[in-house]
Amino acid sequence: MKISCSVLRTLVLALLAFCSPLACINEGSVGGASTALPDVAGTYTISLSYKENGCLLDSWQEGSVLNGVVLELEQEAADLSGTVQGITGGVLALIHGSNIYRGTLEGAHADMTIFGQYPGSEGNCSFSLNNELSADFDGDFMNGTLAFVKQGNGNPDCGAVECQSLIRFNGARAPRD
Repeated sequence: MKISCSVLRTLVLALLAFCSPLACINEGSVGGASTALPDVAGTYTISLSYKENGCLLDSWQEGSVLNGVVLELEQEAADLSGTVQGITGGVLALIHGSNIYRGTLEGAHADMTIFGQYPGSEGNCSFSLNNELSADFDGDFMNGTLAFVKQGNGNPDCGAVECQSLIRFNGARAPRD
């Protein structure tokens, strides 16, 4: 079956008219079905609960809780950035060189990372201390884990250096209409 250029052009124009660029960008495909990404942007107030300290980080108190952490999430389709505000953001900037997570949203799940900008070393292992956020969203609520992760350069000496310290969190933003 041959399709003429004019018929093909008409089909493309109809598709473009039907699917605006913003709507197409915000839709994904799961199992062949089209699914819209949730709007997760906003200002979240979060509570942190410190768990295992696998990296033996100073001042880490397993079982302690920190309330009122503010995370400002911005969303551009599936791309996310999250800025930690206030004193907690300042502490992250001192530890990692940044207080801004960057990552992606897949369905109602996000993975974001602050890549450590200050290298460390032990023996022949060079490493960075990254901060990985993994979150699930349900309407105006989010919950998940934060992991401080020492990421080595692949040298065999890194086996003793690589570790993670975990924090569980949950939070909410103001209700949306």
